[in-house]
Amino acid sequence: MFSLSTLRTSLVKTGLVNRRAIARILSTLLCCLAVAIPQFSTLGGPYAFLVITVKELIFAIQENLAQQFEGTVLNVMGALFAIGISTVAKCLANLPWTSPVMARTIHAIFLVFITFVGE
Repeated sequence: MFSLSTLRTSLVKTGLVNRRAIARILSTLLCCLAVAIPQFSTLGGPYAFLVITVKELIFAIQENLAQQFEGTVLNVMGALFAIGISTVAKCLANLPWTSPVMARTIHAIFLVFITFVGE
């Protein structure tokens, strides 16, 4: 019988995979199963696929609690900043004096700004 604990132990001992990588792969697999199994995916509604994104942004595996907290706070702040910038773009694009071409241009400029500032 194939044992996952035996596989994990052998991979860690040989140095091919460390514990953090195994934890990341296992948590991603569990999230994928939660999305794929209909009984669990109905809890998330039409946005159940976003569970993997939330897992990567908020529950990233770190060395200690301080690093985990710092990463979570920075990710949340970045997400709120991007939402704020997107809201400003939407407001500017919906002003009465903007033409449809200008509205699309405003959206494109802000999208490029968020993309390059976010990375």
